[in-house]
Amino acid sequence: PRALPRTKPANCSSGRACAGEGNQLLNAMRFVDATRVFEKAYGIDSTNVDAVWPYGAMLLAIGRVEEGRAQLLRARELDPLSPIVVGLLGYALELNRRYDEAITTTKLAISMAPKNVLVHQGLVFSFAFNGMPDSALPGPAPACALASPPCRRPRALVCAFALAAAGVV
Repeated sequence: PRALPRTKPANCSSGRACAGEGNQLLNAMRFVDATRVFEKAYGIDSTNVDAVWPYGAMLLAIGRVEEGRAQLLRARELDPLSPIVVGLLGYALELNRRYDEAITTTKLAISMAPKNVLVHQGLVFSFAFNGMPDSALPGPAPACALASPPCRRPRALVCAFALAAAGVV
């Protein structure tokens, strides 16, 4: 496989700007560069939740689960009402096979943002991995129907439902 070219050094001057650049790199699957930029964002402003939670998410994505969870806990201290942060904490618990806690945490995220399809999807997987696929099946259908703009991630939801129904997860 062909190596991806390295990006130019991060020229961002704020935690939020660096976090935005890091998200672009993450979406391009440029994990090394994204990690570097998220670390810069965190270094610039460790009190800006928009710099802290993406760094935690990035650490989860590259398998540094405990470090990622610690950053997400920090982000939750900064913004306890963020459904994104709470949902990601549920995901971190899921990665640690703490499925009951993941379900509870993800339900909290859903109560904070009932139309957020991604937190509903996290609940589907938490139930399925916990051996309760029947509880997972109704999962995000209401959120997908209510989402505004309309659900953009139907493939991920169908996948979650199909895996749960087939007993694969």
